[in-house]
Amino acid sequence: MELREKILDVVRGPHVAAVATVDDRGAPAVRHMVLAGQDDLTFVGATRAGSNKVAHLRRTPYAAIAIWSLKEFTDPYVQMQAIGGVHEDRETKVRYWNPMWEQRYGSVDSQEFVVLVFRADEVEYYDPKAVIQPEIWRR
Repeated sequence: MELREKILDVVRGPHVAAVATVDDRGAPAVRHMVLAGQDDLTFVGATRAGSNKVAHLRRTPYAAIAIWSLKEFTDPYVQMQAIGGVHEDRETKVRYWNPMWEQRYGSVDSQEFVVLVFRADEVEYYDPKAVIQPEIWRR
């Protein structure tokens, strides 16, 4: 199987991801959030407009993301470097709206609701059963 397909097998669809952004001191700030992996190796999530991660991404768009299935310790996982963007426009919000967000944001038109889109530039694919060293995909 091609490396890109192996990566997509891990990340396609919604997953809990560890997302690190750069805080105002230049230090990493990590939090867990649900990101939906897309076939073009972008990752989409929702957050509050006033969150720290939005402020971090507006200042410095670089992020590191790790995704693992959370099923078996021996399952493949990925770590990546990405560029993140904050999207407040209605078109993007409607495009990615997920009904599960209604409980938190009310509607797609909420001023508190923004969409984060991360574009993976480099992905390290780890398969604990197969190799010690990661396979690396670059955009």
